Amino acid sequence: MTETSRQRLTGYQQALEAAGLRPDPKLLIATGSVSANTSAAAVEAALRGGMDLDAMVCRDDLAAIGALRAVQVMGRRIPDDIAVTGWDNIDLTATTFPSLTTVAPDLKALTSRALQLLVERIDGYDGTGRHEVVPHMIVVRESAPLPD
Repeated sequence: MTETSRQRLTGYQQALEAAGLRPDPKLLIATGSVSANTSAAAVEAALRGGMDLDAMVCRDDLAAIGALRAVQVMGRRIPDDIAVTGWDNIDLTATTFPSLTTVAPDLKALTSRALQLLVERIDGYDGTGRHEVVPHMIVVRESAPLPD
């Protein structure tokens, strides 16, 4: 598992716990790599295997795009049967069918902070790496609309 995947999974689990819910490891769908194709195959296999779910929080938008396909191939309706969300807000998310709800990081803030940290390293900082959270927002689209 990549560090990005680990951090996103940890955040997901912490959010569930903050909402008073217990994370269920049986509801995690793992893939050997991160792509739309591997995600589609893994989600389709999970649904064929009887996994019962009503929403999916995907590692990133490519995984979510694969999940959209698998859910529809399996005859489920998005978002009526299964809501799907991604992360990154790549350009394709506005044009998938249905359009994909996603987390959009502030890319300007992200690149600015990354460059600041790089300059600190170049200037001699040799301490441990730092974890920082940049501003972000949820872009609500058709795949996981807000409840009425």
